[in-house]
Amino acid sequence: MRAFRYAAIICLLASAGYLITRTTSKVSAQTSAGCDATTLNSSYGFSKTGQFYADGYGYLPLSGNGRLQGDGNGNITGFDTILADGTVYKRTFTGTYTVNADCSGTVSLTFSDQTNMHGDIVIVNDGKEVLYNDTDTDFIYHGSWIKINQGATAPAPTTSVDQTAVRR
Repeated sequence: MRAFRYAAIICLLASAGYLITRTTSKVSAQTSAGCDATTLNSSYGFSKTGQFYADGYGYLPLSGNGRLQGDGNGNITGFDTILADGTVYKRTFTGTYTVNADCSGTVSLTFSDQTNMHGDIVIVNDGKEVLYNDTDTDFIYHGSWIKINQGATAPAPTTSVDQTAVRR
């Protein structure tokens, strides 16, 4: 009777090992496909928080959120609302992005106030989320983009505000 139990346990363990190996190889095959510019062919809501440097004032708080649209070809359009040292600004932007096969990349934006922003991105969860870190001098902030839905467009805000106070 004991021999039968040991044989049953060994068969059960061997079956479990086979299933784990099969599942692991399928997951590896899915994640090895990587990313490219088409991964960001969607609309994203985003938030960001951090600080910016202002001469004579030092580092001041910065936070915001907005919406952007990636076109799958390396171009971005969108808008944001930021709070910089207690003042609210609404802006539109256009820009470009690159995506590497390992799902890392870069982004470069030009805002309606003629300021620019550059950063590094990492695409996670099959493009459902993008982690962002600013790489510009005098800015220390990060954020994330969360996919809204496939193919939605990012409308521009209805108001435009002068942004010169952001970079004193």
